[in-house]
Amino acid sequence: MNFRNQQHLVPKIVSALCLILLIGLLGFVLLAPKPSKRGVASRQRQKEVGILSETNEARDRIKEASTFADDKLWKGDEQNLAPAALAVVNRLVSESKLKMIRFQPQKTAAAGELNQVPFVLTVEGSYLDTLKLTESLEKPENKFVVNLVQIASADPNSDAVTGTIGLSAFIKPPLPDSPPALTVPKKETRNGNS
Repeated sequence: MNFRNQQHLVPKIVSALCLILLIGLLGFVLLAPKPSKRGVASRQRQKEVGILSETNEARDRIKEASTFADDKLWKGDEQNLAPAALAVVNRLVSESKLKMIRFQPQKTAAAGELNQVPFVLTVEGSYLDTLKLTESLEKPENKFVVNLVQIASADPNSDAVTGTIGLSAFIKPPLPDSPPALTVPKKETRNGNS
């Protein structure tokens, strides 16, 4: 290398550095330990075990959530839900010392994988008894969700109120029938027999 000419100095330095870098990379490739098949297989197995463990934990959480949700759902079909809900509401209203004025089912709506069956309940009685009824309706064993409470004074001279309570009950719709199995038509032969 001739460093006397300043014009060629920079390309020569760059070339020398590239040559040193290539020799270093070649040495690393030749001397660096190669991963063993056993080590690679072991790391892969550890990953698989970790994924399986996470999958099993997720399945357990889904199972717990499903069990929790199933306890809050009404069983049976939608035609029998309104009479069963009315029986529960009648019991709770009488326990709360209130008078039921109206219990009206509303239009069923799909709520994800469930059907939501709303009801409107109107009662008369004292303010505190109406609040107790609202609390009773939301207890898990009664399987209702209260989504509306309106309380209005029924008589200005007493503590009598009229309460309108919006309720929802959830039911799992039946699974659709499985589609019919596909059949392959028989191939007819030339003489009309299959």
